[in-house]
Amino acid sequence: MDLSSYLLKPVQRMSKYALLLSDIMKEVAGAPGEELSAQEAELNALQDATNMVKFQLRHGNDLLAMDAIRDCDVNLKEQGQLIRQDEFTVCSGRRKCQRHIFLFEELVLFSKPKKVEGGLDVFIYKHSFKTADVGLTESSGDDGLSFEIWFRRRTRKNQTFVLQAASAEVKLAWTNGVARILWTQANRNKEMRLKEMVSMGVGNKPFLDIQPSDAAISDRAVHYIMKSRGARTRASIAVSVFDHSDPFKRGALTSDPPTSGPSSSGLLGPLNLHMYSQPPPEDSFIITSCIEEDETETSSQPSMST
Repeated sequence: MDLSSYLLKPVQRMSKYALLLSDIMKEVAGAPGEELSAQEAELNALQDATNMVKFQLRHGNDLLAMDAIRDCDVNLKEQGQLIRQDEFTVCSGRRKCQRHIFLFEELVLFSKPKKVEGGLDVFIYKHSFKTADVGLTESSGDDGLSFEIWFRRRTRKNQTFVLQAASAEVKLAWTNGVARILWTQANRNKEMRLKEMVSMGVGNKPFLDIQPSDAAISDRAVHYIMKSRGARTRASIAVSVFDHSDPFKRGALTSDPPTSGPSSSGLLGPLNLHMYSQPPPEDSFIITSCIEEDETETSSQPSMST
């Protein structure tokens, strides 16, 4: 080898490593006298190493190609990982042209390749679409090299593109890559919808788990209290019976307090308002006079009826 070959950096020898590993795999596969299990283990290890080297080579080329994109008004750093980039013959309606297409996790970018003398090729940005709006048809035509990408949110005509790859391997890699992205997005959207439904209390599980406790009041308990004491709301207070002949004289209760529980006046302490001694009908258990809470401050003195 000449001097320039020895001056290559290890990263510049990546392509040589891939060729070396491929040659070793051929030698191991044709070696006689080895046990089948040991030979398979060696081949699997070599295959994993070869795949890793090829991935690093492709990833490096992808990054160089992404840096060569010109006139792009999209922030490519926010579009996720660059999955693949290749050149295709693109048909859209009656138009047919060469495009270099970049597949990101969140974006499909179309560019026009441009040759530059004495330097690397550059790619002029043409248009792009979010992968969330992309649909895929894995096979189109009879050549076995074409597939179709279409867009669900169509703002204009002819937003269906037929992509013809250079080889069947490129087509398979692209269709698998696009399909994997679409499935990942579909599962992610499903999980997000389920979380939203759960947070709203309409999903499979309520947002708040209400556990049974002794403090919970059932309908039966409420019904029993209403029959024994009379209905009282949060804005009601207890009253006592007074003598109509002498409104300023506190009257005695006309009936004994129920033995099943404390009296309603005992619950509120010394606060008692007066009403006529005419008892309510026996078939009615609702207190006929109810004073709101916001009036309790102005009604501390007994009222006088005329």
